Amino acid sequence: MFSQIDNNVQTPNFLNTFFMKNLGIMNLKFFLFFAILCNVIVLRAQSFTGLNSPYCSNDAPVTLTGSEAPNGSFTGSGITDNGNGTATFNPSTAGTGGTITYTVPMWTSVSAGDSHTLATRADGTLWAWGYNADGELGIGNTTDQASPVQVGTATDWASVSAGAYHSLAIKTDGTLWAW
Repeated sequence: MFSQIDNNVQTPNFLNTFFMKNLGIMNLKFFLFFAILCNVIVLRAQSFTGLNSPYCSNDAPVTLTGSEAPNGSFTGSGITDNGNGTATFNPSTAGTGGTITYTVPMWTSVSAGDSHTLATRADGTLWAWGYNADGELGIGNTTDQASPVQVGTATDWASVSAGAYHSLAIKTDGTLWAW
């Protein structure tokens, strides 16, 4: 059930397989160390409204609204990100073309325990995967999960922390939960 990463650290085979197959991560030990220290955030592209193409350099600035506002940010020529899922596009500073990108963080918080991982998404949902013999995933059973599964239906999770055989999470109202 376990595979050797180096002389001191062992991880379950299903975790190594998941990370190598689905994420292309060859060194799970380094990735988990990186994830713990760097709060890994995965981005995904979304749509936005407000831009009529083509535009002329003397057109008035317009407001762009992202599909998941107030989340997300804009980048590109002529763009001023407003920090709330909207941006101002000014054709006079945009030049003669380019790309406008709107991205929303998919995962906002991630924590790796000894053999399980917890994460929150931008929509406030809580997800868990990995070893679960002690119920550390919080999904109502002790079945190991090779890929992320949603924990409950709440959409107000703010952050997570995975311990050796336990899990902690904080909701947006400041309450602390442990299992």
